[in-house]
Amino acid sequence: MASKHPNRAGTLVSFMSVSIECLPHFRGVVWGGFEKPIRVPGIGDVAADALENAGINTPLQLLGKYLSIADEEFFVSWLVSIGLTEWRIRDPEKGTLVALRSKCEQLFPG
Repeated sequence: MASKHPNRAGTLVSFMSVSIECLPHFRGVVWGGFEKPIRVPGIGDVAADALENAGINTPLQLLGKYLSIADEEFFVSWLVSIGLTEWRIRDPEKGTLVALRSKCEQLFPG
């Protein structure tokens, strides 16, 4: 089944291909030959506004929050409490949670 949003299918791949410190904000950055701006999967403009209102202004800060909470269920609850959409966070193929978990596995192998 084709996605209604074709650029979302490659969002996780593009997110994983770039160093997180190269993403200075949530609005998307054109990087390394990717056609579409690279964004954190599951984080659109509304979610970016909610995160920025909560003091999380960069993907690196979001990763830090994920690591500092150290409990995925509590992290998801926190994100939902500040206004993010739970299904976008939990999507098993291209959600925020799988992206952050994958980025941690990439940064801290083994």
